[in-house]
Amino acid sequence: MMCAVAGRVRARGARRLHLDVVSGNGPALHFYRRLGAVELRNHPARWAPEVTETSMVIPDVDALRKI
Repeated sequence: MMCAVAGRVRARGARRLHLDVVSGNGPALHFYRRLGAVELRNHPARWAPEVTETSMVIPDVDALRKI
């Protein structure tokens, strides 16, 4: 699935992928870190201000296409 996402991101000309993960979702944070994601900041979720999200970036989506 991440390979397909990477293909769509690159098709639109982007080289990075930004995403938000619920900060308490340890398995998801671990999954994205293993894919090369870097944490940027924590912030209130737009959809529920009482929930904290972690903004992450995968700096090289081409690396995802090799998975």
